[in-house]
Amino acid sequence: MPDSDICNTKPRIILHGGAGNTSHENVQPERLALFRSSMIRVLQSTRAELAKPHVTALDAACHAVALMEDDELFNCGKGAVFTWARTIELEVSVMVLSGYRKRGVGVMTLRHVKNPIKLAKEMLIRGEEPDGGGAYGHCQLCGEEVEELAKKWGLEIVDEDYFWTRRRWDEHRRGLKKESHAKRSDLGCWKEAETPRHFCEDQFECHCDRCSKIAMLLKRSQIETKM
Repeated sequence: MPDSDICNTKPRIILHGGAGNTSHENVQPERLALFRSSMIRVLQSTRAELAKPHVTALDAACHAVALMEDDELFNCGKGAVFTWARTIELEVSVMVLSGYRKRGVGVMTLRHVKNPIKLAKEMLIRGEEPDGGGAYGHCQLCGEEVEELAKKWGLEIVDEDYFWTRRRWDEHRRGLKKESHAKRSDLGCWKEAETPRHFCEDQFECHCDRCSKIAMLLKRSQIETKM
C-alpha cells in the first residue's frame, strides 16, 4: 500500500475499561454511569490528542491509559487493588506493530511511579539508544531497578499512599475475611470449588491504529488480595 494511502486511513481508537464483576445486575446504576462518563471523557480527550500533528498511535494509546491510571474508578493506578501484604503493586505492558526495535515491553511490581504506562513507553522508545537509556536490551523489568530508571528519566514519582483509596481498602479487608473462612483440603491447598474469587474492574486496554502503526497497551488483570 502506498504511503499516501496509508496516511489517509481513518484512525481507530478502541478502549476496554475493565473486565470482572461490573454488570447491571450487581453494580448500582449511578456507579455504572460514572464508568460510562469517565470512558467517554477518556475517548474524547484521546481523540483530540490524536488529531494533533505528529502524534503517533503510541502517543495516543499511552495518553488514554494514563488518564485511566489517574481515575480511581479503575483498577489500574490510583485506586488499584491491594496484595496479600497490603501493598499496591502496578504492572503494564505496551506493544507496537512496527517502528521500534523492542516491539513490546513490560514493567512490573511498581509502587511509586504515578503513571506506569509512561514508564513502559519510555522504555520502549529508549530501546533505540545503544544502552536502552539504561535498560539495555531488557524487555521486562520490575521493582526498584526499573523505578530507579523512572527517576532518571524524569517521570513523576509518588508516595505509596497516593494509590490508596477507601473503597479498595474496604474491599481488601472483606476479601481477607472471606479467604480466612475458606476451607482447606487435606493437602493444605485451597479447594477449587470453595475458593472465593474477588474480581475487580480490571484489565484495561487501549488499541490505536494510525497510518497502519498499531499500538496496544494492556494493564494486567488484577484480583483482590493478589500475591
